[in-house]
Amino acid sequence: MARNAIAIILGIVVAFLVIMSIQMINYSLFPLPEGIDMENQEAMKEHIQTLPVTAFVIVLLSYLIGTFVSVFVAIKIAASHFRTIALILGTFLMIMSIINLIRIPHPIWFMIIEVLIFIPTALFAQRLAQPITL
Repeated sequence: MARNAIAIILGIVVAFLVIMSIQMINYSLFPLPEGIDMENQEAMKEHIQTLPVTAFVIVLLSYLIGTFVSVFVAIKIAASHFRTIALILGTFLMIMSIINLIRIPHPIWFMIIEVLIFIPTALFAQRLAQPITL
C-alpha cells in the first residue's frame, strides 16, 4: 500500500516536471507580452486569441507526454492496482487542467481536446508499463 502511495505521489511530481518543462519551451517560443497581468482574464483572453495553433499543440503535447510519463513511472514503481493508479493520476491531471481552463479562457476546440487527453493516455501508459502476467 505504501509503495502504491509513493508511486502516485511520484507520478504527480513527474507529471508536473514534464508538463512545465515542455510549457517553458512554449513560453520561450511564444512569450507573454511585456507587463501582462496573468490574473487579468480579459488581457489573457486577448493574448490567447493572438497565439498560433502551434502554441496550443505544444500545450496539448505537454499534457499528453506528461500524463504518459507520469503513469508509466508510477506503474513501474507500484506493487498492485495498476489500473486504479493510472485512473487516479489521469483524473487528477484532468481536474487540474479543468481548473486552469476555468481560470484562463481558451478556444473551445482546445478545451475539448485537452479534457479528453488524460484518461485514455493514462490507460495506454498503464497497459504499456504494467508487467505482463501469464
